[in-house]
Amino acid sequence: MKIRSIARISVVLAVMLAIAGCGRTTVVSDNEIDISDPAVNEQTDREEDAAEAATDKADEPGDAAEEAAEAATDMSDEPEDDPDDISIEYSHDDRSFTVNGRVYDVTELDDGANAVMDVWQSGDWVIADCHISPHFGMYYFVNIFTGEIDKKIMGANLTWFGDDITTAVYSVMGDVYNFKDHVVCMLGDDEVYDIKYNSTGDQIIINTLGGNTYTEYVDNEDTAMYRYADYLRHPTEDRWNKFMEEAPEGAVAFVMDTPPWDVAALLLNPIELTTDTPECFYVVSLEDGTDVRLARGDMDIDTWEFTPSSTVHSTVLDRGEACGYRMVIPEGQPYYAVYFIAGNKRGMRTVSILTGETDRCSEFVVR
Repeated sequence: MKIRSIARISVVLAVMLAIAGCGRTTVVSDNEIDISDPAVNEQTDREEDAAEAATDKADEPGDAAEEAAEAATDMSDEPEDDPDDISIEYSHDDRSFTVNGRVYDVTELDDGANAVMDVWQSGDWVIADCHISPHFGMYYFVNIFTGEIDKKIMGANLTWFGDDITTAVYSVMGDVYNFKDHVVCMLGDDEVYDIKYNSTGDQIIINTLGGNTYTEYVDNEDTAMYRYADYLRHPTEDRWNKFMEEAPEGAVAFVMDTPPWDVAALLLNPIELTTDTPECFYVVSLEDGTDVRLARGDMDIDTWEFTPSSTVHSTVLDRGEACGYRMVIPEGQPYYAVYFIAGNKRGMRTVSILTGETDRCSEFVVR
């Protein structure tokens, strides 16, 4: 989808780090119900109220008792409200946009924007396309659940594949960036005025004011990371299932190597093993009661086997919980590894960059 054809310049946003910490919630076995779940409590209350009504009316003439009993049965089958089925309203005028009644005056956001060009919804955001100059503007991403601005992109030609905004690319004069604000390509002084995806979504076609056309490969292999972020923003069973649809058979855990700030901001603070570095390594549990152990050790460069020598940190994580370690992520020989035990499954991942070929920063650990 093409949003604006006039190229703009950008200031790539500073990385905002609030990185993953460790959590611990109540373990729910296969035979238990989590009574802290409001949806479960609400459903249980409705069923109890209906059953009580049936009992109270049991002494009334036959029809009334039968109707009350039938109502109890009907309510027990009543589906719970879909937590994702929320009403989103948005609009805009020349210099402000409104999301669910909250007004955002772009002249008061102190980013240089002076007009609103368009507003639309994609995923968990309402996105406002705002004008700064003939060469660049600002895209504001408003969280539909909190009303907060989760992300800003100062640039032009915001374009994505299909209906997944996390595949977006945008231009900064002669440079093109992806949704993680990582560089896709740099074209020097040849300013970009148009970007389009090809039909398969793995390449973009770039046209410039200099009359040149470029084709560049785009790595969109972090879908699982963004589905996990969707779950963190609004944790429902449906969103968890969509995240797990990305998992290969035998997956034990999920790891992330210094994810972008809009994902990291959803997590808790990390365990500080190294200061003065933005790099972090996250681990995510895929099921309740996953034992996680960070070990220090040595890698045999001949066999490429890691031998642990000491445990630096250990914890137990339930499904969806994450733990992060702030440390330098080496490109070569690793000095740390994370070990996982989930039921009868075991896995290990050395703390090192996930790939040296693309900018992918997440993957599943397979037993």
